[in-house]
Amino acid sequence: MNPSSPKTAPGGSSRRSALIEIVIAAAVIGTLAVPSPAEEPELEKGLKAAISLANEGRNDDSIAILNSLAGRHPGDDRVYLSLGLVLKSAGKPEEAASAFEKAVAIRPSSEGYYSLGLLHEARALSEEKSGNSPLPWLKMAAEAWETLARIDPSDTRKNEVARRHLQGLKTQIEKLSQP
Repeated sequence: MNPSSPKTAPGGSSRRSALIEIVIAAAVIGTLAVPSPAEEPELEKGLKAAISLANEGRNDDSIAILNSLAGRHPGDDRVYLSLGLVLKSAGKPEEAASAFEKAVAIRPSSEGYYSLGLLHEARALSEEKSGNSPLPWLKMAAEAWETLARIDPSDTRKNEVARRHLQGLKTQIEKLSQP
């Protein structure tokens, strides 16, 4: 979320936005790390089932499947990215951040850092609304956007998104850092 854009509910996004993220996750399934041929059918089937359940609003069932897949396929970043998106949609930002961090630790990706940037920005907003300092979350969001821009410097579209987020974040961080 760009700091100058309309604010979302604490700890998450609107239902429409959450569904869009889950649809993105479904598209990501086909674009990220490819499992070995022996693992592929079970893994692909599980990912698709989890996304389908999440789209039906059955986040707990989706999370259960994704956690099971994470146990059997701990090196597949798609599992953790999908898990993070569903956890975020379920209003569990801390668990979502942990899943996204596992995804980018396995394979740094613009999808993972994009998700972390948005999640940290939403958490900053939530903290601010609660009367707490959003500064730590703003700094983590800025770090995620900076990393996204470094992953593929030739992707001008992604870098423009990162630049816009960073511009707003840096202004907020400077403002909050002044005595």
